[in-house]
Amino acid sequence: MADVKITALPAATVLVAGTDVLPLVTGGGATTNKATPAQIVTSALAATPVTVAQGGTNATTAAGARTNLGAASSGANSDITSLTGLTTPLSVARGGTAQTAGNYGVYDYEIHVSQVDGNDTTGNGDLINPVATITKALTLVAGDRRTVIIHPGTYTESPSITYQYTALTGPGLIGGNVLISGTVSTNTGCTISGLKMTNLTSTTASGAGNVNILNCDISGTFTKSGTADYTLLRLTDFAAANITGAGVVDIYGGNTNFLTVNSASANVLVKNGTTVAPVLTSGSLSLVQTVVVAAVTNAVTTSAGTVVTLANSQLLTAALTNVAPVVLNGFYSIFNCVYDKPSSTLATLSATGGSLNAVDYFQRINTDNISFTVYTVATLPSASTYGKGTKAFVSDALSPTYGATVASGGAVATPVYSDGTNWKVG
Repeated sequence: MADVKITALPAATVLVAGTDVLPLVTGGGATTNKATPAQIVTSALAATPVTVAQGGTNATTAAGARTNLGAASSGANSDITSLTGLTTPLSVARGGTAQTAGNYGVYDYEIHVSQVDGNDTTGNGDLINPVATITKALTLVAGDRRTVIIHPGTYTESPSITYQYTALTGPGLIGGNVLISGTVSTNTGCTISGLKMTNLTSTTASGAGNVNILNCDISGTFTKSGTADYTLLRLTDFAAANITGAGVVDIYGGNTNFLTVNSASANVLVKNGTTVAPVLTSGSLSLVQTVVVAAVTNAVTTSAGTVVTLANSQLLTAALTNVAPVVLNGFYSIFNCVYDKPSSTLATLSATGGSLNAVDYFQRINTDNISFTVYTVATLPSASTYGKGTKAFVSDALSPTYGATVASGGAVATPVYSDGTNWKVG
């Protein structure tokens, strides 16, 4: 058939194949008023584009068609600005996580906090949808989801840990770049690590779990008033500490300044660190392999009825230029320590204090000099208490004879030894 052309169509004419239409359609020398399907398509395209509702694009250009259909062009482009309604997660190879929203595999048990990127209203604590405050994060702790990751920033708040075995942690050692400007408190067993904070308070009771403070910097005061069975501070600095609750407290490393122990049932160990002027008013305190610095005069001060152990430690003046004295009014044991003994106050043995006669054992001693405490005969400690073989020195022996019981009233300086009952000259 020869080419045909629709010469005119009435307005709003709808062509249907095989029907009569006016005016005439001419072509190939013949005249007909029957429209073919091809003529209908040609007619429609020559007029207004087919609408989207009618299965078209309602456009005359490719760009217009994509816009009308909400489609994106292929290849690199900026047409796609967001994706919603995905039923299959994007794979890692395509830039996704291969996980459904809110499910990040090994991160399921973490709650993320970011002062910069978080939001307490819309955030749920996921890695890519963090909350803004630690306080909000702690309300999301439940089940095994109890590790709170705090990203760098300054958090002006005083969060409280109440869910057992919660872990509150930052991404760095000794505080890193996370600062909590406020008081962190806990009433249950937990772990706090890698944070800087103003104050830290533990009211954890016996049986509620251990409290672990790791790699933290406390610019103010650490307070333990609870009776937690075990509290550990490892590589943690604090400006002051008050321990008024029962239980074992182990402090390993760090700068532990102005430590006060005031609980009859507290047992505190400070090891491998530096501490300033610890005070023991009740309970027991052990300072082991520690540099103890006096704040003013005395490096260590204890009250009657307390028990202190000083072992392998240096006790220095505030200027760090000389050894410092101690004031030990309770019971004490001293092993291999360097301190100013002549200026110290050491309680004589009584019901509330004195030496515990702890034995520091060596198989062999090679020394240039041995110095004994110089007593008068009247002030010699009990020979039976000090035990057989103990040696001392007196300054007022009367006519001493080797092996005889030493007598006072004279002016002779002489060494003496205990036979388990009496002090003998020799």
